[in-house]
Amino acid sequence: MRIKNLIAAGIGGALLVGSAWAGVGLAPVTGGAKTGNAGNGTNAKANTGAAANANTDAAAGQSLAAMHRLAVGTGATLGADEVEVGAAKVDLYPRPDATKGEVWVRDLGKCIPAGTKGVDPEAQDHVADWRSPWIENSNCLYMGGFGLGPSEPILDFDKEYGLWVRTVALRRGGQTLTLSLLDAEGYNGLYNKMCPAEKACGAIDIAKQMHDELGIDPAGVVIASTHAHSAMDFIGGWGGVPEWYMRQVAESIRQSIRQAVASLAPATLEAGDTLARGNNSERRDSYYSAEDPTLNWFRAVGRTGNVIATVGTFAAHATSFGGSATIAHADWPGVFDKTVEQQYGGMAVVFEAGLGNMSARGNNHGSMGATLASLLPPLGAGTPVKSPDVKVAQTFWDQPVTNAPLQTLGAMGFFDRAFQPTPATLQVAKPGWNRPCASASAISVRTQATAAKVGQMIITASPGEIFSNWTNTLEERSPITTLAIGQANDALGYMPQSFETDDSARQGGGFAGAGFFEYEDAYSIDRCFGDKALMTTLSMLDALNK
Repeated sequence: MRIKNLIAAGIGGALLVGSAWAGVGLAPVTGGAKTGNAGNGTNAKANTGAAANANTDAAAGQSLAAMHRLAVGTGATLGADEVEVGAAKVDLYPRPDATKGEVWVRDLGKCIPAGTKGVDPEAQDHVADWRSPWIENSNCLYMGGFGLGPSEPILDFDKEYGLWVRTVALRRGGQTLTLSLLDAEGYNGLYNKMCPAEKACGAIDIAKQMHDELGIDPAGVVIASTHAHSAMDFIGGWGGVPEWYMRQVAESIRQSIRQAVASLAPATLEAGDTLARGNNSERRDSYYSAEDPTLNWFRAVGRTGNVIATVGTFAAHATSFGGSATIAHADWPGVFDKTVEQQYGGMAVVFEAGLGNMSARGNNHGSMGATLASLLPPLGAGTPVKSPDVKVAQTFWDQPVTNAPLQTLGAMGFFDRAFQPTPATLQVAKPGWNRPCASASAISVRTQATAAKVGQMIITASPGEIFSNWTNTLEERSPITTLAIGQANDALGYMPQSFETDDSARQGGGFAGAGFFEYEDAYSIDRCFGDKALMTTLSMLDALNK
């Protein structure tokens, strides 16, 4: 019986700003081998080899595409309860190519351009960088989620856990689903200026590119972020990103998907949810949402008993590191992933669930990840996922942007999300309700939501910081487990439902902090956004059940 049923009686963002908005080293996982930490940016030889790999990306992509098409053509003979599963991880350590004039500035004094000490001369040299309106050194990397603007430079990566993009691929019944996760504050669906000119690099763009290259339905490509505030900012709210690094990261995502698909092998799935109440808590007392206390998960086991991948979701902001530390860290999700990989083998990846109103309990410096890992049941103790056919669905819509301060900042380019001067209106409500949430704006954002089923297991993806009321609603839809992923295929700020939001007249006041003026409202693009995305997701799940 699902835990949610047992406890139900006891449980009643500028576009990602503040704590809201938010070469290639390959490590494919085959045969359930444990994934090591070489190539996390601390090994010079590994970095050199990875840079060499980056120079052959095009050839590698063509080779992997051929492998994928060959696999589709022949097809592994699967048992009634088997699905093909593959996994891969790619190191995100910055690797500028000096021969092309690329450089990563790792000098604190040169990366904090404006403040009590004035403006650093090197930052002034980069003011003309058309890709970002910030006064900054555009060869620096910055953390996301601390204050506003380029204030927290990254001078190195954590040496124990590193920062990665991890991908798990599942295929059966002619459909492929890939689940990718970046150790990053956020990653946009569509970019305005920060992408390299030669190739679009947003999550929505990459999904289309994977369709063209590997034949994957774009609806089956999910690209999410951990929302670790001590990791890189890819949305532009805390400074721009060097063009060479945007190119490297986008290619790392593509390579991770290629490698995961190329390593597909027959496996069985077991899944469940585990009560983990002591590890998260509500961020504020003013929320109406219920809390989500469960770690939802599934595990893929190969024919020889090897674990290929462990995938989980949990609701808690990753804010244990950062500030003045200058060292990028994957926070509790990175600790969880490595701990599970060491214990069970294969690759592990844990996505953010209803993080909008949930924090990690206490300043645990990532140790919560190890605690959550210890709560996973032993191998074989989960519920088997029977007849795991893969089904996917995706819905796009033009979402009104009614938050005037965010609309202004976005129009000025201080958040590098592509807005469109397209009027949009929406009315959304539960079937039969006569009081819909309605909104309209002359400015809109093109975004989407994803829903998937693997047997009776549900996986959804939402384009921002969903709240736990959302995940609780979806988690009741599956008798086994639901992985309701937030910050996926976009990073459009907080997504409370309309019953959580204040009136729009007070919305801008949230920039001053929590209290009478709700902080989360300040970083929500529209009061109906959460309602629209949730009802769209439920509608897709109903269609997948037919």
